[in-house]
Amino acid sequence: MHFKAGLMLSTLLLTACGGGGGGSTSTPTPTPPVNQAPNIDATIVVNDSSGDGIIKHEEEFTVLLKITDPENNNISGSMTLDGIQTPITSYSGSEDFTHQAVLQGPELGEYTINISATDGTNTDTTNTAVEIFPNSDDVSDLIGAEKTDYTKGGSFEGEDLLGVSLNSQNSNIGYVETELSDVFLEQNGAPSGECGARVPHKIVRVSSTSSGITIPEDGLVFPLECVTNVQSAKIMEKAKSIVKKSNATDVFRKGESYVAQTITLTVDTTEDGEVVSTNYTGSGIGLEGNIQNVFCGSYELDIMNGDTALLNAERLLENPTAFDANDELALNCRSSVLFNGLAETSDLLGEVHAKIERLDSLAPTGAIDTVVFSVPFNDGALDVGNVCVVTTAMDETGDVSEVVSLVSSDGLSEPVIFPEKNSNGESCLALDRIEGDFHVEQLITDESDNQRTNMSATFPVFLNQAPVFSAEVPETLIVKQNTGTITLVTEAQVSDPETHTFELSGDTLFDTTQPVGNYSSGVTATDQYGALTTKEILVSLVDNFAPVASPIADAGQNMAADNGSTITLDGSNSSDPDGDTLSYAWTLESKPTGSRSVLTGLTTSQPSLRVDRQGSYEVSLVVNDGKLSSEPSSIIIDVIGVINPLSDNVDVVVTNVNTAYGFSGVSYDAVLQSSSSSCGMSSMDLDENGIVWALRSTGQSLLTFDPEQPDCEAKGNLPERMFGLAYDTDGTLWGTTNLKSEEGQTFNTLVNFNKSGEVIREVRMDNRQVVYGIDFAPDGELYGIKILGNKELVRINSATGEVTKIADLPVEQLYDIDISGDNILRLYDQNARLKELKEFDLDGSPRQTIILDALCTSCGFVGVVGRE
Repeated sequence: MHFKAGLMLSTLLLTACGGGGGGSTSTPTPTPPVNQAPNIDATIVVNDSSGDGIIKHEEEFTVLLKITDPENNNISGSMTLDGIQTPITSYSGSEDFTHQAVLQGPELGEYTINISATDGTNTDTTNTAVEIFPNSDDVSDLIGAEKTDYTKGGSFEGEDLLGVSLNSQNSNIGYVETELSDVFLEQNGAPSGECGARVPHKIVRVSSTSSGITIPEDGLVFPLECVTNVQSAKIMEKAKSIVKKSNATDVFRKGESYVAQTITLTVDTTEDGEVVSTNYTGSGIGLEGNIQNVFCGSYELDIMNGDTALLNAERLLENPTAFDANDELALNCRSSVLFNGLAETSDLLGEVHAKIERLDSLAPTGAIDTVVFSVPFNDGALDVGNVCVVTTAMDETGDVSEVVSLVSSDGLSEPVIFPEKNSNGESCLALDRIEGDFHVEQLITDESDNQRTNMSATFPVFLNQAPVFSAEVPETLIVKQNTGTITLVTEAQVSDPETHTFELSGDTLFDTTQPVGNYSSGVTATDQYGALTTKEILVSLVDNFAPVASPIADAGQNMAADNGSTITLDGSNSSDPDGDTLSYAWTLESKPTGSRSVLTGLTTSQPSLRVDRQGSYEVSLVVNDGKLSSEPSSIIIDVIGVINPLSDNVDVVVTNVNTAYGFSGVSYDAVLQSSSSSCGMSSMDLDENGIVWALRSTGQSLLTFDPEQPDCEAKGNLPERMFGLAYDTDGTLWGTTNLKSEEGQTFNTLVNFNKSGEVIREVRMDNRQVVYGIDFAPDGELYGIKILGNKELVRINSATGEVTKIADLPVEQLYDIDISGDNILRLYDQNARLKELKEFDLDGSPRQTIILDALCTSCGFVGVVGRE
């Protein structure tokens, strides 16, 4: 425990520093009983006999304890201080303690009191620290050892003096035991002040709360002054850190100095030059009395706040050569004191130590000079061979270290460290099954842990691909017996993705003199870097049939198909007794009149045929084994269904109820004309298969129509009289009609229905709109013609029924419209004088008008349909 000198305490409170099992309490079990150790409470109080709170050499002091025992057993014990053991006795005072011991202070220093308490069976121990200060005799002896002309004892005006010094230079120096009065303090303001009323004395000014002594942490300085009893205790409190009881007198006698300041000059080298900063530790040299100045070597110290002298650290930079080879400097410090008008130089006051710390904040330099892959590929490399780098690294202030790594740019794999450089200054790393984008990173570190990172360009690294066998190399092979040695795989049938050289090994040849049977042959292609692919070939060795055996064609079975469908034929069941590879030749022998069907894939085993007319189609197949051709194999395809798609040579069809006219070309030359007694058509449109869908002229049923026959087929009834008809890309149809509500009011309505005439939904339009012909443009927009009043081209929103006018059309009468794939609007103007097919752009602009003499102008509904 640490006590400040001059603090007057009647009671000292100490805390225990340790103990044995004190403080623990447990509930004893009935059988057997367990004795518990006594407990020494952690609160320990020390009372010194003088009551000033300072325990002096040879002074008695009392240590108070509180000790309890769980079983209330009698307690005995002892305290040991400096090897002397003192028994513990009971305490009977008024404070909350149970035991005590009276000890005597040994010589000055720090001590540990060991405390032990026992109930006869178990023991508890602890310890506490005390600090012993010097008494007046000690102080007088120590001062006398330092002052050669010192005389102990003496008094002045009733004040006992510890002693006087009659040195000729420092005459009549007195040391009083009590604090100086204000009068005495005023007298101390002059170099020849007094310790007392009339005693001349060279003294340093002091205050009633100061020792008047300059004693930094690690040294002692005794200026000339008056020292009180309490002040002498403060001297020893400061001195204890370096003065032990065994050598205290020797230290004072030697007059050792102390370090007033330890200064550090930090020189930091940066990119902008050198930056210097300073700091110091130590309190400097305290100034008391009439000290004029303080010098440390050739440097005069700055006076701070009038009572402390400090060396300005920056001034040391003015003469860097004063530092030794280890960048260190030690200066002795002395003061000048004015005495009797003359400046006296004091003994050594202390030392100033300085050192230079050199820092380096300048990053090292270097570069990645080259990155070379032993197997370059596509501006990068393959993952075979190695990658070698050449780097440089340097630093202005010392050595550097560097770490070079191969780093994955996506961060998905750990960096790989390059090994040490070889004799050529290269560092090479073997590549092993890595893939992705990589770059080289160089981390340079100097002796001051400054770092610099350099990165190379990014290089793609590809996996080395094994050679590839071409599709010409079969999985299975049928070979005739006794036909010599055959080659299964040639180098021409193998390629390497990176064009590396490769070698073939394994069963590249096959001996046909072996017995008939199945043989598995393995051929391996290995590139120059070890990547390989193995091809397994199953060889079936068969009897060698006579070479005159003809192949057998098999065109399949007769079949039936719907008109407009596409049929796939199959001749893969054809065979050859010799096992030779077959070639195929298909022929369409016959087809119905008017059919334009053709076979596609005539030389494959599975050609296709799109049928476009009802009737019979005959197809034949001939196969060849390279030497002989087979007999033809034929099948018949019966096509049912009366409705044919629109003929390929027809661009536009115009109908006058029961008469159909087909036209082609921009001049609409007639190419066919046909009559029907049962198909009365009005509005028409084409589906995705080229079938014409139409409204019967009564507007109450749906039919499909063959304009070349012409024939028709009913598909279903419609709920109300319909006008326009348009085919949607979803396979449904739209029409316009007038529907009556329950109140008898007529509304114009869009009706969506399927190919059987079943209504899907209805969308009500503005009741003022009466729209006949409708059709979808290529972009999916629905257009129509409003026929009441002026004939208007309108756009219709099929989701909401909203009708938007686009333009007025110069047309007198019409029923149907058609929009071509190149956005041309076509309609037939049914006026009594002319027979006009008119074309417009979708903004209503006229394009051309063509006179169609073949049409009737008074035959009722006229429908128009053309290719999209």
